[in-house]
Amino acid sequence: MNKMVLMFSRSDVLNKKIPNDLLGVYYFLNHQDNILYIGKSVDVRKRISQHLAKGRKRLVNTFHKLKVKKLHSELESLLFESQEIKKYRPIFNRRLRRYKSHISLLTSKDPRGYHFYKLADDVNEQLLISFFSKRDAKKFILNLTQKHNLCEKINGLDKSPKSCFQYHLRNCNGACVGLEDKTKYNLRFKESFENILLYPNDCKLVFVNSKTYVIIKNNKVCEFGVEPISKWVIKYPSRDEIRIINTFKNRLGERVKQIKL
Repeated sequence: MNKMVLMFSRSDVLNKKIPNDLLGVYYFLNHQDNILYIGKSVDVRKRISQHLAKGRKRLVNTFHKLKVKKLHSELESLLFESQEIKKYRPIFNRRLRRYKSHISLLTSKDPRGYHFYKLADDVNEQLLISFFSKRDAKKFILNLTQKHNLCEKINGLDKSPKSCFQYHLRNCNGACVGLEDKTKYNLRFKESFENILLYPNDCKLVFVNSKTYVIIKNNKVCEFGVEPISKWVIKYPSRDEIRIINTFKNRLGERVKQIKL
């Protein structure tokens, strides 16, 4: 068997014989080697222990063995997992997707013409970033608001009835009370929006610390890997790949080098 693929019996899993610090994508298999569930982790042993402790009982009771595909970085694992789920469509991944809650970051415009960020409780196909909790999402909006001198009230972070608290501290230009020209405000909003999302076309992105790369053509990821040791071709393209990259980039803030192709 490929040295990058490890197999563990049900007994191995229950007796915690999975090695420490194992990064990659894992597969719960039944007696017929059909894939029940696909997941990924930077620490597979720890993640499997969580499945056993508080996972879905039917999955835990049904699996016969565990397969682990060793990979080299978190982003590589995220993209590889996404492709494998699309390829095999495991039954427990489909069921969990119905209940898994994500917080989506959307944009809108108020009646006065000021653009703002808002949150929704599901993943909208048109957006490129999502969060697992409202706390993380609001923290992200706050960082954008402060970095680009936007208004906390307009972005839904300040519930004051009139001007926001930052306006009294002279940190807000008064958009909340209509004092700032909306054109100037919306230009800064546009800058903040472009800071979140990648709109690459025909380029290679390299995440410097992990040496993970992705190649994007026509605004879709077509290849990814870790230089110089792995290379994967995207066979099931969708918006998911760009969303994964943007969420990863904004969560960890890893330096990204962009190379025009």
